[in-house]
Amino acid sequence: MNKILRGGLAPRSIRARLIVTYLVLIVVPLGLLGWFMLQTLDHIYLARLLDDMNVEASLMAESVADDIAAGRTIAAEDLLSHPPPPLRAQARVFLFDKDGQLIATSDTASRSLLGQRIIEYGVSAALAGRSTRGIEENSTAGVPIAYAAQPVLNGDQIIGAIHMDYSLTDIQTAQRELRYEIIIVVIAAWLIASLIGLRLTRGITAPLARLSTAAADIASGDFAHRVPEDAPTELAALARSFNQMAEALQKAEQARQATFANIAHDVRTPLGSIRAAAEALAAGAVDQPDLRPRLLNGLIEHAQYLGRLTDDLLRLAAYEGGGLVLRRIAVDAARLIEQACQGVEAKASANSVMLARNVSASLPRVWADPDRVLEILFNLLDNALRHTPTGGQIRVSVEADAPRRLLWIHICDSGPGIATEAAPHLFERYWRGDYRRSGAGVNMGLGLSIVREIVKAHGGAIAVVNLPGAGADFHFSLPFAPG
Repeated sequence: MNKILRGGLAPRSIRARLIVTYLVLIVVPLGLLGWFMLQTLDHIYLARLLDDMNVEASLMAESVADDIAAGRTIAAEDLLSHPPPPLRAQARVFLFDKDGQLIATSDTASRSLLGQRIIEYGVSAALAGRSTRGIEENSTAGVPIAYAAQPVLNGDQIIGAIHMDYSLTDIQTAQRELRYEIIIVVIAAWLIASLIGLRLTRGITAPLARLSTAAADIASGDFAHRVPEDAPTELAALARSFNQMAEALQKAEQARQATFANIAHDVRTPLGSIRAAAEALAAGAVDQPDLRPRLLNGLIEHAQYLGRLTDDLLRLAAYEGGGLVLRRIAVDAARLIEQACQGVEAKASANSVMLARNVSASLPRVWADPDRVLEILFNLLDNALRHTPTGGQIRVSVEADAPRRLLWIHICDSGPGIATEAAPHLFERYWRGDYRRSGAGVNMGLGLSIVREIVKAHGGAIAVVNLPGAGADFHFSLPFAPG
């Protein structure tokens, strides 16, 4: 079967291959089984027939031994008084004297040969004292015969031989009928196997055809196509995975379209301001001492915003494309946290937000890239500052998970928390920052995506939960340094 498949003789369609497989697995074993049964039955029946003939020939040899020794005539019908009923009507019995001359026979056609030497299978061996049996081809009738020959003994002296033969024509007829029946059974099995194969393959190939159509639709941009999941278990699982993939692609496409719209909006606004300021300066505002500084400062701020946006986009693209290279060393996490807090402390104070730390100086060192960890901390602290109202508080704390050798860093704010519907999308790229609190500044939603990629590259995890009352807890893990 494998050679046929490798040789290119197998059909190309799955349905045809499955049907051929069913037929081979059902019809071939049935045919072999029928052939084996026929051969076995032939062997058993013929062996039993030869045994019976050998026994009957021996009995007849014993029964006629005294008559031959006394020179009495033996009637032909007496020769058939001992064979069992199946043989009595069809067997031929020949009685020979010690010189090989025929002295009695149950075969009417052979009685004209009485007193003559005739050749029958096994007679010579029987006259030599050996009993024989077997199957030979009758040269006259052209049909196989079963025969048995036994010596006739008077004490230790051989005084004649008994030969019995039986035509196997009826057995051949029965074998032929049995072969026809086996062929009919094989053909019926072939038809049944074909119907079953068609039904089973339809159950397999129909879902695959639907998957193929759906895949072609998705490849052409129709991400809304879904396939039914009513199929065999494995194909249902495949359909379910396909639908999940299609849903993910649809969401990714929607996110891509939203991203382009967001980028266009967030770039157009500062560009419009830059253009307006440039036009004002070109129109003579450059000579107005009270207006010129404000226009120039606006140009600088908008240019810086565009620069940060470009840097974030390039950095995220590099991180997601495997371009994030870590230079990991054993790092004092407490020192990095303090450095990050000092970097945002002035902004927190300007917004009347209290920045509290609860960091032990005896923390285990972490195996990390210090510059990237600072990037994580600055992003999360900036995110907390943007969404913490005036008079609020940001708390930074650390806990060590010694059994798993992880250090968890928590940054908690006192804002309104995370909306339930926004939580699953929080770390997705381009998810905008106005997802949880009104009044927050517009941003591209790249900061948390960058944080997630850096944490993932360190082998850590990041999550967020709402705090009781109000606020959100962003926390991430870093592995302990070796040793």
